[in-house]
Amino acid sequence: MKNTKVIKKNFVGKKLSKTAKKYIPSYIFYKKNNNITLPLNTSTLYVRDPKAIGFISSRHKFIGKMIEGKKKVLDIGCGDGFGTTIVSQFVKQIIGIDYFRTHIEVAKTNLEKNFTNIKFEAKNIFEIDYRNYFDAAYSTDVLEHISKKEEIDFMKSSCKTLKSDGIFIIGMPSIESQKYASAVNKKEHVNCKTGKALKKFCEKFFKSVFLFSMNDEIVHTGFSPMSQYIICICVFKKDN
Repeated sequence: MKNTKVIKKNFVGKKLSKTAKKYIPSYIFYKKNNNITLPLNTSTLYVRDPKAIGFISSRHKFIGKMIEGKKKVLDIGCGDGFGTTIVSQFVKQIIGIDYFRTHIEVAKTNLEKNFTNIKFEAKNIFEIDYRNYFDAAYSTDVLEHISKKEEIDFMKSSCKTLKSDGIFIIGMPSIESQKYASAVNKKEHVNCKTGKALKKFCEKFFKSVFLFSMNDEIVHTGFSPMSQYIICICVFKKDN
């Protein structure tokens, strides 16, 4: 195989085991086809706090499992698209939207070519033009950045994108966790809630709401005041 001699130089020692020899074709393929960098925010977070990548991955895997098999999914406030790629493994098609153009430009360049069922769009949820289109939508780490004056409009706009039987999942840091948050997060998190408060808020827009809690990588149904993160799964939207 071409380039085999060159690639052998990357291995330590004169002899290669049968396993190593089998690895060489895979190395050529992945080097050629999957050479991407971590998205914008994620790469910064990885340098600053690598373990946080595990938390983000776990919550998005949970979301993916909850909406597995859905045909059309919306990621509201997708950021740099890292979480979107995880959920994309469980659904047919997913659109990630964010109002920060730089995030979307980087995501489109860096991720769309490798994840063919993802499309990224620079859109503001308050001005979105999708109506009764998605089978499921989710939003993580967004609501805590939205003021109480705007939270109703945020939920109404999110609900409008869903079909009548659509599923909506929302996640945010618990208000109890803010005691331990960084100075930057304390400043930016203007609307954190308790688990009960988030559930009650979601029940204004959905007939059934199920509350989950999260500590580190574990999602559970335990005592929400002792949780770092809270997630609500909402079904059967109301006519608002």
